[in-house]
Amino acid sequence: MEHAPHISDLTIFWINFLIYIAILYKVVKKPALNAWQKRREEIRKLVINAEKQSTQAQKDLTEAQSLHSRIKENMEDAKKAISAEAQRERIDIISQAQNRAEFIIKKAHESVGKERLSAKRLLQKSLLEQSFSKAEQILKSSAVKETDLKLLENAFKETASITIH
Repeated sequence: MEHAPHISDLTIFWINFLIYIAILYKVVKKPALNAWQKRREEIRKLVINAEKQSTQAQKDLTEAQSLHSRIKENMEDAKKAISAEAQRERIDIISQAQNRAEFIIKKAHESVGKERLSAKRLLQKSLLEQSFSKAEQILKSSAVKETDLKLLENAFKETASITIH
């Protein structure tokens, strides 16, 4: 005949199970508490670190938003400064070019004056040489009286004494 299961059959099982749980509790309690405490401390440190990072990120975001809001203003200021510097540079370059042009024109006028004077002296010299040559030819070709010769000599002396200016 078969034995019908009864609750009293499980009594030993339950006693063994409770003893097993008590031993397990006794053995695992300290390491489990230490592990949970350690994990709790790690989580607490991570939360504190995350809060610090969040605060720093919020500060960085605020600063970035502030910079972003001023970027157009800063760009306009930079454009104005660059434009003003370019205008000053332009005026300076034009002034230097005008001064240089005035200097070149002055030197050109001086050079033209010197060339004109040199050409005038050269023409006077050439004219005198031709006059003397022509006068000499006339004297040689015609018979001239002694008085005419004396007058011509005096004229030549006076002409020769004329200085070229």
